[in-house]
Amino acid sequence: MKAAALGDSDALEVLFIQNREKLIRFVQSKTGAQDEVEDLVQETFIQAQLSIHKFQGNSKFSTWLIGISYNIIRNYLSRSVHKKYDFVGGEYLDQIQDTRKTPEQENKAKELMTSLNDALANLPSDSKDMILSISVDGQTYEEVAQRHGCSVSALKSRIFRVRQALRQQMQDHL
Repeated sequence: MKAAALGDSDALEVLFIQNREKLIRFVQSKTGAQDEVEDLVQETFIQAQLSIHKFQGNSKFSTWLIGISYNIIRNYLSRSVHKKYDFVGGEYLDQIQDTRKTPEQENKAKELMTSLNDALANLPSDSKDMILSISVDGQTYEEVAQRHGCSVSALKSRIFRVRQALRQQMQDHL
């Protein structure tokens, strides 16, 4: 170790060889990137060689080497586009259907809503309240019948007639 710290490249090479497998396992466990392991291990050895004069001997050489590797892995993961984003191939993109409406469909939907709003505006206010309370607001027949002072069966009949009237008015748009 002392010879390596003093610049003996053969001594440093022996230390690298002794710790190579341990370092490979460490990098694999932290990155999961099999194709990048060799590059990250090599980068660790380069950084260790450049910093060997800073090694104080307070820990084992392998621990110091793992610390350097950890910093290199952290930098790699923070900069790696493949770790930040999940890239997909063309086959996957071909399977995805475009759910956006065409301009024609958008216009037809706007026309339909305009017509529906016009048809609702032509209804008597109590009929409009009944149909909107049940169909849009999700209120129960019992709640709406109680508010309008009628039986549930009478309300259902009125709702049926209101829906028929709306269908009749909307017939050109359906």
